[in-house]
Amino acid sequence: MANEESSGPESSSGDEEPSPVSEQPGSRRRGLTPEQRRFLNQPRSAPHLPVPAAVREPESAPTPGPPEKLAPTTRAEPNPTQRSRPAETKDSGSGPAPIEQADNASRVIELQQAILVLGAILLLGLTFYGGTKLNYLKYLIASRHAPKLDESGPDRYSGIAAEELIKQALVAERAGKWEDAAERFMAAKRQDLRYRGILFRVGKILYDHRNFDAADMGFERAIAFGENIEAANFYRGLIAVRHRNLPAAERFFEAAATAAPFVSDYHYYWGEALRLDLKPTQSIPHYEQAILLARDDQDATVCQFKIRMARIEAAEGPAVNAELSEKQAAGPLPVDWLMTAAALQLRGGHIEEARQLIMQARAGNAPGLFASCVNDFYFHEAAQKYPELAEALHLDLDLQVPFPD
Repeated sequence: MANEESSGPESSSGDEEPSPVSEQPGSRRRGLTPEQRRFLNQPRSAPHLPVPAAVREPESAPTPGPPEKLAPTTRAEPNPTQRSRPAETKDSGSGPAPIEQADNASRVIELQQAILVLGAILLLGLTFYGGTKLNYLKYLIASRHAPKLDESGPDRYSGIAAEELIKQALVAERAGKWEDAAERFMAAKRQDLRYRGILFRVGKILYDHRNFDAADMGFERAIAFGENIEAANFYRGLIAVRHRNLPAAERFFEAAATAAPFVSDYHYYWGEALRLDLKPTQSIPHYEQAILLARDDQDATVCQFKIRMARIEAAEGPAVNAELSEKQAAGPLPVDWLMTAAALQLRGGHIEEARQLIMQARAGNAPGLFASCVNDFYFHEAAQKYPELAEALHLDLDLQVPFPD
């Protein structure tokens, strides 16, 4: 009966407004506030309208449990290492990872330094070893590309050691038997290519005895085997001038000056070859270099005389003549300036005046300087062109060649 009494008034009171679902005692849902309704633009239901069936909940409905969690949507899981990088960057000042990276970097640097030190030690060792074997390797390489040694005919010295052949060659050279000395030197060279200087010495013996073709071949072999390269090129240049092969002479003198740049003679004769090849302007710098390297004052004076001769040949005669006038005003002319004045007279066609100046220079107190000036090929050509100058110049056989022995 109690149940009926409690339920009767509820069922019989149809005029009473039903409570909204959200305000029923058994529901956990709370009603919307006026502010929420205004925000949602959902007015409260009118009192006379019934609550929709879809919204009603039975009184006896069980208390709803907590909503089940929805299964997460499938998406690519980021790489853990990628997620951890910002944290590592942010906390780079702390933690074991930066310390480990620093240790690895220091180990790499130490390894690189160790490799560099070992490489430097190895390079020094190879350099030292290579320096001790360099000459021998040069001979081996040169022997493949150098002209073959003359091996025609039977070997007359097969039973004699190389050391003994060199001694016999030196004795023969001192005795004036230069041909026998050259043969024994060459036989020693064939037996042992490591002997340095033999080919150059043979070339010089042949040159001194005026066998220029054989001497040129000997100097060529000496250059190929790396023996006295600068001197061998110098003598090949002298031989080329004798043969009037001036371009070859210029190359040989250039090679000699390059191999030994502090030898005055190599620059001097390079300038001479250029003048012979009608290149007087190009010869002047080489004479100037020879002046800087001159052995004494006389050599420097000869080079200055050669510069004036080159200027005369380069059509600078008026300028040289003006310098000559200043020199004459200062006092008596020295031998080299007297020869310069004679060259200017020859240039102007005044042969007798030139002859008198040459005779005056010959009577001077500098015979060595006069010989060097009169040996210039300009006066050699003048003597051939004007026979009346032959006696004044008084050129013997050796002085008639551009470069005497």
